[in-house]
Amino acid sequence: MKTVLFSSTGDAGRPQLAAAIFNSLCAPAMVKAVWCVEGSGALLPEVSAAMKEIGLDAAEVKPLSPTSDLSEVHLLVTFGSDPTAQHLARARREDWTLPGIAGQSLEQVRRIRDQISKKVWRLIAKEGWYRLQPVASLRFKPAALGTLVPGAAFRAS
Repeated sequence: MKTVLFSSTGDAGRPQLAAAIFNSLCAPAMVKAVWCVEGSGALLPEVSAAMKEIGLDAAEVKPLSPTSDLSEVHLLVTFGSDPTAQHLARARREDWTLPGIAGQSLEQVRRIRDQISKKVWRLIAKEGWYRLQPVASLRFKPAALGTLVPGAAFRAS
């Protein structure tokens, strides 16, 4: 199994969002995501709310333990400069330049979440790590967008 590490300095929101979205879209037998942050790793209420809006639970995303073996990391995704990169000489690296979440309004956090979602999906598609989902799951929209009647997408008008 491959491991993707999302890491940031001082702002835990972006790595937490990225890891949660990544794990929800990936085949769990192939790859998993973890996150770490240098500095405060506390979950911000805005991040928790933004995650709940898309059906993800902040409690499901566990941070990387300080005693974890970093040799298993296949890919390191950073959000700006990050001292963790020094310890991962063998891992591939990507840097995603996105604004920090700390101190942002919920609306701005939603925008950042959506940008992270797009980047995560592109990464998963590029690597072939996506999880196939049953068609039934595609017939419904998230609660924030309203709901469809089951099978409505296939009925003639």
